[in-house]
Amino acid sequence: MNSLSIVIPVFNETRFLETGLEPLIAGAQSIAADLEVLVVDDGSGASCRALLEGLKSRLPRLRVFTHRKNLGYGAALRTGLENAANDWLLFIDGDGQMDIRDLGKFWDSRGSLDFILGYRECRRDSFLRRRIGRIGNALANLCLPGERIRDINCGFKLFKTAAIRPLCLRSRGGAIYFEMLLRLLPSRPAFAQLPVNHHPRSGGRETGGTLKTISGILADALAALLRRPG
Repeated sequence: MNSLSIVIPVFNETRFLETGLEPLIAGAQSIAADLEVLVVDDGSGASCRALLEGLKSRLPRLRVFTHRKNLGYGAALRTGLENAANDWLLFIDGDGQMDIRDLGKFWDSRGSLDFILGYRECRRDSFLRRRIGRIGNALANLCLPGERIRDINCGFKLFKTAAIRPLCLRSRGGAIYFEMLLRLLPSRPAFAQLPVNHHPRSGGRETGGTLKTISGILADALAALLRRPG
């Protein structure tokens, strides 16, 4: 149980791909030697697609999956999950705000756990994004059983692949982690929550605070609740 798949969703994140992907792979490989990195391009433009093709030709650990159009954050994570080949699965956002160096403490702590959830101790987002995040987290915890989840949408989470592959996830947008935990927590899995670093966004376009994104998350979350067994 020592192999790792890393799933990175991207949407026109050219700055991260140019400057951050190769160091991420190198950092992860120093922690988990048996490694694959799956970048899911969620309908990016031609320049981003061309950049990924060039990276794929010189980074042997890299696998690239492309959506012809933008299907959403959750759809990108699901594509990564469906194609991951290794025992453990790290979801990490492709906006450059997460730090692969945090993987070390997650990897050392995994033991007999089913998953480890990251939480951002110091979130480097706008005031509006932080406020929306706190409200969303509070609402999610009203629906989730058991221990309070500190940062449900933190884009740094490590799972046993076998724990989440059977879940039949359907969320296409930002409610994907809510749906995962809604299905996982009733069975009382062994999990931990660990702090992670969070850096200011240095490129790309922030979309998490738009009305369209928020309404999509709420619709996805409601649909997940209605599909909940029992």
